[in-house]
Formats: sequence, C-alpha cells, structure tokens
Amino acid sequence: VINIITKEGAGSPSASDFAEAGSYGAQKYGTEVSGRTKGLSYNAYSEYSDTKGYRDNSQILTKDQTARLSYDINDQVKVGIEGGWHEDDYGLAGGLSASEIEQYGRRGTANPEDHGNTKDRFVRLSADILPFDGEHGKVTADISRRNRDTYGWYDYGVWGATATRRDIVTDAWGLKYAVVPRFLGRNLSLVTGIDYADARNHILGSGAGMSTSTDDLTIAKKELGVYALGEYEIMDSLFLNAGARHERAK
Repeated sequence: VINIITKEGAGSPSASDFAEAGSYGAQKYGTEVSGRTKGLSYNAYSEYSDTKGYRDNSQILTKDQTARLSYDINDQVKVGIEGGWHEDDYGLAGGLSASEIEQYGRRGTANPEDHGNTKDRFVRLSADILPFDGEHGKVTADISRRNRDTYGWYDYGVWGATATRRDIVTDAWGLKYAVVPRFLGRNLSLVTGIDYADARNHILGSGAGMSTSTDDLTIAKKELGVYALGEYEIMDSLFLNAGARHERAK
C-alpha cells in the first residue's frame, strides 16, 4: 500500500530556502512554498542533495519534488491531489576482503564501475468527509498510482557484467473511518478501514560474457486488507491499544 505523506499548506503564503554543506563534498539545497487562501491550501517542496562519499565510488546524488493541493468544498467535504518525483544516482563501492584492503585501502573499492539509479513517481487523489456535521467521525477515501524504476550495473571483470532493471507499478485504493467517542468519561479512538493494492514488478535482465543475468519476468501481487484499531485513555498519559489486520494476497 502506498503510504507517502506530503505536507499540507497552512497559514499565510510563505516561502523558505535552506542550504547545507558537510564533509566529503556533501551539499544539500531546498525550497518550499506553502500557504492557504480561503478554502484552498497548497504546498510545494524541492530538494537537491549530493555527496562524494567517504569511499571511492560511494557518491550519491538525489533530487526530490513534492506538491499537494487541497480544497474545502464545504464544512464537511475536502478533496485533494498530491504527487511526487524522486531521482537518485549512486556508486556501489561494495565490500572489501582483507587482501583488497591491503591493495586499495579502506577508502578504496574493488568495483569502481558498479553503479545504480532510481526513479520514483506517485500521484494520489483523496477525499475527507465529515458525515452528520462531523459529530460521528470522519471518512477518508483515496486512490493512487506509484511507478518506481531501479537500475543496477555490476562489473565482474573478465567474467563479464550484468545489469538489472526493475519497473514496479502499484495501483492502490483505501477507505477509512475514524471516530473519537467518549467512553466512561475518557476518549476512545476507533479506526477501521479497507485497502487494496495491485503491484506489478517487471524485471529486465541482461549480461555479457559468463555473467548473463536472469531472463525477463514479471512478478504480480494483489493484496486486500481490512483492519481495526482502538486506543482508550485509561488515565492521563496512560493508554490501552488493541488492533487487528487481516490480509488476503495472491
């Protein structure tokens, strides 16, 4: 189930920036815009991070962008859309044997060409409904899609090299009901819901020499789950929690 959480805009329109620097060429920059105007709230965030790493071929470069819009149709219904994009490129230094430490040093690598990258995108539509003027809890419904691509290249020298690409697509939806009634003078939080996810993992292998990787294949999994959770305030700062979840997968 997709469980990526983005920030909801609030307050007057605002913007902020930050920059950080550290050892081994580490640097990070970010920008955020957020606010709320009447019934419309918005938030957008962008971040860039880069480091050369402590060891040879341990560099990491990441880029992230997320955005969220939500609108209050009235006092009882709010709808929203959110999305995000992530990309990274990194070296794969790998482990070192005792003899390789002697040869390359602790900061060296026996795999200077190994590398990988990731691309991850998602979008989600959601709705919050307060039935009966909000006196009887809140219903939340959402539907989403996530597409995650990964790639890894491994060089085995005279034995050849392999590369594996994975394209993972997940479609999901969920329906949740939450209510906080009073019981014996204390709060009793109750949450129940149902969710569904359909994931397809497409694995594309290739190789050269004696290091030919696996044939192309697709692994699919469908999950349907129901759950319930309760939290009761026995006394100040003391809570009792109980819950259960049941899933069926194929």
